Amino acid sequence: MREDEKTKEKTYYWQVIDGLQRCSVLKNYAVKKTMVLDDLEFLTQFNGKNYESLPRELKRRITQTPITVYVVEKGTPEEVKFNIFKRINTGGLILTPQEIRHALNQGVASEFVATLADHEDFKEATSWIIKTDRMEDRDFVTRFVSFYITPYTEYQPDLDTFMTKGMGLIKTLSDKKEKK
Repeated sequence: MREDEKTKEKTYYWQVIDGLQRCSVLKNYAVKKTMVLDDLEFLTQFNGKNYESLPRELKRRITQTPITVYVVEKGTPEEVKFNIFKRINTGGLILTPQEIRHALNQGVASEFVATLADHEDFKEATSWIIKTDRMEDRDFVTRFVSFYITPYTEYQPDLDTFMTKGMGLIKTLSDKKEKK
């Protein structure tokens, strides 16, 4: 929920944790009508077409196709969100646990981890061998930070759950603790 500074009206919003690119394309193509189809692998006859120039039956198909939405209620524990996200992402490219953690922790936590993973000290300490593809570098950083901010005596398997909780704790760090 956000409050408009001028009108003091409260606006409720949903955060998209999976499918943001698809939602943006639909919005820009069919609602705002600011996109043109380009470089299509299939249906190449529609390259260069905007929404208005599509045949009526295709426009109807776009506007009447149902979209499945999973709403995660406020206050849902991070490990439950992680499991939900993991289960709905079983098709196509299977996401790594860190990619899921990143998607579920947009903002402060994911930016903090990305900054640390990109830091020269991290790269030097790991001899520049940790890959950045599939967020392997961020996985290492998240693991370190999770153990740094949570005493090892509080660790309980499994590691994914521990690291998911660690990402949640990053959001609560003071500026002083972040810098340390």
